[in-house]
Amino acid sequence: MPVTVTPVATIPLSVEPGLFYASSTAVVTTSGMITASGPWFIETQSLEIDYSRVPGITLSGVNITLSSVDPTFRIDGSHLVAKVTASYSRRKVYGNYAPSSYSQPQKFEWHALSADAGGNSYGTLGGSALGPVGKIVTVTPHVLRRLWVSATDTETTKQIVGVDFGVGISAIDQNHNVFFDYNHNQIQHLNNFQGHALPARYKGSFLSDWEPAPFGTGWRYYIDGAYSPTKETLADALHFIDSIGYEVMNTELYAIPPYMGEGGSLKTEGIADYDINRHDYS
Repeated sequence: MPVTVTPVATIPLSVEPGLFYASSTAVVTTSGMITASGPWFIETQSLEIDYSRVPGITLSGVNITLSSVDPTFRIDGSHLVAKVTASYSRRKVYGNYAPSSYSQPQKFEWHALSADAGGNSYGTLGGSALGPVGKIVTVTPHVLRRLWVSATDTETTKQIVGVDFGVGISAIDQNHNVFFDYNHNQIQHLNNFQGHALPARYKGSFLSDWEPAPFGTGWRYYIDGAYSPTKETLADALHFIDSIGYEVMNTELYAIPPYMGEGGSLKTEGIADYDINRHDYS
């Protein structure tokens, strides 16, 4: 069941027939209501997150004989990785609105599944759980409307699609540096449990030399030990949304596939005008 915060009413961004003014600010009366034709400054922002929970493991022991090998792995914990779509715009608009400014906070809901991409179910999800896989969407975008200030206001429209991890070749050199494969699309690694679980440089890794593998995930929304929805909290889920918004604000996401620079993959995707202070969870 989606978790949602009741949205407030949105303002109309289109202008009704007969109420369009391609002129400087004016105040008119329509059916007894005082309205102004603008120009208006209208700002919006929106965010969508496709996420998957992936494991981190350790080889804790191995029993080797001449006829068998019996390794033992420990689940250290799990964390979320994400594909992120964000947009921001500010526009100069003419149309009749009440003269006072208007502000609408950004609200979210999420659609969580109880089973991972491999079909393994983890039980019933409570209202606070993001589950092993799902999607977070903006149900009402942030909107700010006020009169246009010609001296300082500008128009812009921005949209980005990125991920919060890169993909590198699993082989390492003598200094334990991972070689980067910048042509690899990260989306197919959102549910790559073997790649996320144990990097190539650790004992017991499932990766062979030169096999692409995820890196740089940051272990966002980490849950210690074996995963259970009962370990999730609403506060952690909301913090996860804000942490992704922070990545957008600070251009901390990778392109798909990532751009390369000196030292490896570059974090190039973000929108400096996006602001997590516009998120509302009330």
